[in-house]
Amino acid sequence: MRIGFDGKRVAQNSTGLGNYSRSLLEMILKYNPEHQLYLYIPNRNKLQHLSRINEVAPQIILRFPEHTLDKKFSSYWRLTRIRKDIQKDKIELFHGLSGELPLGINRSQCKQIVTIHDVIFRSHPHFYHPMEYLFYHWKVQHICRVADRIIAISKFTKQQIVKYYHVEEEKIDVVYQTCSPQYAEPISKRGLENVRKKYSLPKEYILYVGTIEERKNLLLIAKSLNYLKESNRLGDIHVVVVGKDKKEYLHKVKEYIAQKSLGNRFIFFQDFPFEDLPALYRIATIFVYPSRIEGFGLPMLEAIMSGTPAIGCTGSCLEEAGGEHSLYVSPDNEVEMGEAIDRLWNDENLRSEMSNEGKIYAQNFAGEKTCQRLMEVYQKTMNGK
Repeated sequence: MRIGFDGKRVAQNSTGLGNYSRSLLEMILKYNPEHQLYLYIPNRNKLQHLSRINEVAPQIILRFPEHTLDKKFSSYWRLTRIRKDIQKDKIELFHGLSGELPLGINRSQCKQIVTIHDVIFRSHPHFYHPMEYLFYHWKVQHICRVADRIIAISKFTKQQIVKYYHVEEEKIDVVYQTCSPQYAEPISKRGLENVRKKYSLPKEYILYVGTIEERKNLLLIAKSLNYLKESNRLGDIHVVVVGKDKKEYLHKVKEYIAQKSLGNRFIFFQDFPFEDLPALYRIATIFVYPSRIEGFGLPMLEAIMSGTPAIGCTGSCLEEAGGEHSLYVSPDNEVEMGEAIDRLWNDENLRSEMSNEGKIYAQNFAGEKTCQRLMEVYQKTMNGK
């Protein structure tokens, strides 16, 4: 089958939508290599992350804007004129990987499927600028109307789409996100120690991976450490934070930890190399993800796949990503979070049990299983079901 993909995020995004898109393509290349894949990329000069897909396997054909105006206005090409190239290539199925479909694609001869990662802007509009909200709302309305089928990356996201956009449940399939198999691969003691020394990591630490913004709620970890400090249970706990930041919220977090004399407990990394990330998870004593709401919560899965016991927050879908053997607390309760951290930090047997159960649960998201589910959805779409 000839399958087309919107390739902007594949080529240009280092995390988030980029990782999702690359993982999906890698799965298809590995488990269903009989398909011919076409990647439509708006800028041939921005391919910095494309090499991570097995050095671009021969099953992938790259397409770029050809005409002068399309090259100059590549965003417009991606928005609408791309459909002429899709028709020219006789694409049978087009998959919008990042919640977008070209305008007018429903008038082409190919089937259309789209992945919606979240509709958080509807449930939590205060996290978004009004213009962002209007744009995202228009975009999701459009794709819900024109797509033949919709993929949601969690049951929670499916429920949100049905709630806010009144899409029939039968039109939406849940295909969970997977993550790089590198998180499950063994790492030698020397390899782990090299990473520890390279970044001057503490012997034991809590790990947080994610954007430093209000929605992700890093401040809760700081407040929970202050709670432990005030109750004389802080011990030697340190927190390693990995993620790009929203300046205003980062300032808020750093101001709090300075006021509470916790500055020496936090280590921040903004650009952390992907090749060292699995080791960073593996060395961590605990992973904590205090996000208020997610579309899936990939860092939870990365943690348990690495064998690191995880604590998440209730209220969205983190239980789907982390499984029943991870711990969950309210995103507004630093006492609950502090008690969960204290319990897990000081109970080696519990950490070992959670590590083992987490790795077993993570097998549900293995590439082969996820790809099989994806192919079932593709076939259902082609059959008009």
